[in-house]
Amino acid sequence: MNLQSIMRFRKIIKFFKKESGAKMAQERLTILITVLFVIFHMSTVSADIIHLKNGNVFEGKVIERNDTHLVVELKIGKTRIDLNEVESIEEKELPAEFLKEDKPQSEIELKEEAPEVEELNQEEMQSSQIEEPPIKVEEERPPYGINLEAKYLKEDSKEIIDITGTTHLPDNTLIFVFFKRLDNFIASGQTMVKDNQFSIRFGPFEKRILAGRYSVEADFFPYRQSEDVIKVIKAKFGSRKLELIHTSYALTIDKPEQPQLSEKKVKEEMISVMSELKTLYTQLKKAHVENRAKADKSTWNKWSDNWLSQLEKVEVQFKERTQNDIPLFPRAQKYIGDAFYLLSCLHRAYSLEINDPAEFRRRENDPEARAGSAMLEKCFQDVMGEAMKEVKSN
Repeated sequence: MNLQSIMRFRKIIKFFKKESGAKMAQERLTILITVLFVIFHMSTVSADIIHLKNGNVFEGKVIERNDTHLVVELKIGKTRIDLNEVESIEEKELPAEFLKEDKPQSEIELKEEAPEVEELNQEEMQSSQIEEPPIKVEEERPPYGINLEAKYLKEDSKEIIDITGTTHLPDNTLIFVFFKRLDNFIASGQTMVKDNQFSIRFGPFEKRILAGRYSVEADFFPYRQSEDVIKVIKAKFGSRKLELIHTSYALTIDKPEQPQLSEKKVKEEMISVMSELKTLYTQLKKAHVENRAKADKSTWNKWSDNWLSQLEKVEVQFKERTQNDIPLFPRAQKYIGDAFYLLSCLHRAYSLEINDPAEFRRRENDPEARAGSAMLEKCFQDVMGEAMKEVKSN
């Protein structure tokens, strides 16, 4: 399951959360399950040709999209493009090696069929071997660049990310700066070059910054510059085509005075919550099988009340623990929120099957209202797998 499928799945989950209230209508549950099936099983092709309103074109792979911007993976790295600047997006299948970094040819080997020669002794062989230096091809780079540095500061209990940089680009050049954790944009802004330097500050933040590894990125977009700046750049560096520049800086934030906010501690808590969710899922499936076989509605409904109380308790604790912090594992945190919702939907599907089997079978056999619990089970396992993947790989 790719990132675009997950992002579309999250939008559907958000819609049903908003629309369902205390009790989601069966028709909406049916739509949800049907769409989830399509999302998790279809192979999507990412948009890769982005045409801008000013005539510029980017070729890459869209890895994130929301109501305000796109995140595009180019050969030189990831960049963000505002949607109000996009004219159109053309989709086509990219070759598998498209996003691999172009490596300069480091050595050219000349292979020829070796002629037959008389056997040489050891001394003659050593003297006949001529080592030629490898032929190297230098990769052409833009004559301008960006150097970046970032610091975490605490001023009057307020958390600040202070960013400075140097560049050969002329005054008034716009530099776009991003503060990120993994693929999640925490803050972004733009600043101008003055005397070959630039600076910007992010903060104070509404939510607390946890100890961990972050990244600060700076981009130079030629298409976002004024005509005067473009003229100065071309006069200074020649008339060659202007190229985008992407620079990143690894920022590690330490908080030894608050060990409960460490990346290791947060990872342990996330894994613990996922373990509890899996336990609740296993309990739900087991109780469903047992009570369905006995057709014991009373026992099922009594057991359900206790199970739902446990699910709600775990969800409340998870939200209380994460609502005031900038997430260290942003995608995993969203997926876990989806997992809570999917479990509640699965419980409703199981309850319908036990309390009203005739209605459940009718809907199961209705091609326009197919509402199978198997699909909810698959979706739950998928989002849990994606959450665990992000937590364990970072």
